[in-house]
Amino acid sequence: MKYPGKAFLMRFKLLAILLCLMATLCADNSYAQLVKTKRTNADELLEMAQLHYNNRNYYKAIQVSKQGLQKRPDYVDLHFLLGRAYVQVNQFDSARLEFQYVLHEVPRYREAYLAAMNMELKIGRNQEALCYADDGLYFFPNDREFMLKKLAILETLKYYRYSDNYAQRLVNKYPEDTVLLRYYTTYKIDHAAMYMKQG
Repeated sequence: MKYPGKAFLMRFKLLAILLCLMATLCADNSYAQLVKTKRTNADELLEMAQLHYNNRNYYKAIQVSKQGLQKRPDYVDLHFLLGRAYVQVNQFDSARLEFQYVLHEVPRYREAYLAAMNMELKIGRNQEALCYADDGLYFFPNDREFMLKKLAILETLKYYRYSDNYAQRLVNKYPEDTVLLRYYTTYKIDHAAMYMKQG
């Protein structure tokens, strides 16, 4: 009986390796295609949910956002939109969980700080709103909107001494910021009127 030569065995091994590589590549490609389809569907659902939100159809926005999150549970933008929709239907505990998830996953998600702040102010949880303002300013120390929000929250909490000092610090730091100066002037006039009223 004649046995195959070394050259034949080498060719056979190479062919087997090539077939294995091709099978692996095909499997990887199928997986990549599956992931891509999964992402595309979640992206489409985000767009649909955003459209419902813009049309003030908040319950539908919640439903579509949840469908998207079933496909991609870690999709931060869907969590954020879901949180905003929950706020609109007064489901504040659910909204808070969504905003906290977003900020835990992406601490520099600016809009989530603002949405959480506004929500907490809306329901009178001013101390929590101040925490969100401080956290936002940690990541965005020169953000004018965060600074003005913090000043407004300090006023709401009636921390007048702190708000006066903070307002003065802002004006000293940004003396050429016209929006800030306008806000500061209004702030001072309102406070002067309040102090006069109190005698």
